[in-house]
Amino acid sequence: RSAAAETSACSQVAEALALAFPHVAFEFRSDGRVLWRTSGNGRLRDVAAALYGPDFARGCVDVARETEGMAVEGLAGRPVMARASRTQQTLIVNGHAVRHAGIRAAVEAAYRGLVPARRFPAFILHLRLDPARVDVNVHPRKLEVRLAEERRVTGFVHHAVLAALKGSDLTPDWDEVAAARGGSPGGLPLEAAADAAPSARVRPGTSAPAVPPGLPYPSPAARARAAATPDRVAEAMRLFAAGEDARRMPALRYAGAVMRTYLIAEGPDGVYIVDQHAAHEKIYYEQFLREAGAARSQPLAVPLVLDVPPGRLDLLASRNAVWERFGVVAEPFGPASLVVRAIPAVFRGDPHEALRQLFEELLADDADPTDPRAAALALASCKAAVKARDPLSPEEAQALLDRLASLDEPFTCPHGRPTVWKITTAQLERYFGRRDTGARGGSDQD
Repeated sequence: RSAAAETSACSQVAEALALAFPHVAFEFRSDGRVLWRTSGNGRLRDVAAALYGPDFARGCVDVARETEGMAVEGLAGRPVMARASRTQQTLIVNGHAVRHAGIRAAVEAAYRGLVPARRFPAFILHLRLDPARVDVNVHPRKLEVRLAEERRVTGFVHHAVLAALKGSDLTPDWDEVAAARGGSPGGLPLEAAADAAPSARVRPGTSAPAVPPGLPYPSPAARARAAATPDRVAEAMRLFAAGEDARRMPALRYAGAVMRTYLIAEGPDGVYIVDQHAAHEKIYYEQFLREAGAARSQPLAVPLVLDVPPGRLDLLASRNAVWERFGVVAEPFGPASLVVRAIPAVFRGDPHEALRQLFEELLADDADPTDPRAAALALASCKAAVKARDPLSPEEAQALLDRLASLDEPFTCPHGRPTVWKITTAQLERYFGRRDTGARGGSDQD
């Protein structure tokens, strides 16, 4: 192949070695030029910065967990760093870079609901296992391994990554969005750029911040919640009493709205922009997850008859417990149709279209056995939430912000789209030139 392609292939081999042995200094040269180098200081985050750029290293959270017979540590990319391919997923087992579909799936499952469909999280994980429980002789080039306790190991890795994500503020800020889209931090990401991994390299003599000591994940906090009444927007978003624990997101003060879609709010560390539909969608999603009983139903004056694909009626009927959870009352009506007598009280818009989509999701869910309710829950939340350009009073907007800040996972909607974007105070001051103004004869108070 071309010289550039061969150089890239060689670099990938060397990169895997550098990530596997962060305590060893590596230098990669091509045609007399140093393309990248690592310091050998033993810090994995510094190696990641040297290989993938400092923005990548800053965009990761620390993973660390240990139990009897196994341990995992490394870096997991924040959702904003998700890529269009799996090229930045590295798994190292007992010092060797390998592939394992089960572990990869377990890590990606930890990001479910945090990244959009067809986007893949980035991670660099070191997994230490008893060598006697790892079979390395399943691939001619030793690129794959077989595990003696695969289910236990994959579950362990999944919970380690999930705990690291749950213990972190995942709100994307100005610089992270710019870097994830291939731009440069400090500039407004006004135009969406094509997805590209940051290509910057750490210059010799520089490094990213060291990994802080200690476990990066706190214990889950218990939060008091009051059930939301779904028949009116203001009641559905009623502020409830929160527990004494720190919230995942800070309390926000509503300042206004733009384009009748995006809420502008002030937080203790900057300005927050919230998508009202995505935020309300996530509020309903967590509410549906919490509810043990069926949602409120709204009887239809005239029952709806929905056609069902031939041969699929039995499968759909077998999942009636799922649709009853949302307040749908339906029963078979002939060989290829359902009659619907009640719909969820939270549904907005055309009930026929909403139910058709709900049943389609249920029929498609057999391809995802991990949680047969997930797609249906997301759809029900979408249909219940306020829409873009729906007018909200200041009181309703503030209530929505309060509810969002108190959720367990406030940062993305059920489909993985972001609910909130942050511009920090420091970024605003930098953009408007309020830093170092004294050198020009001004002051920050000007």
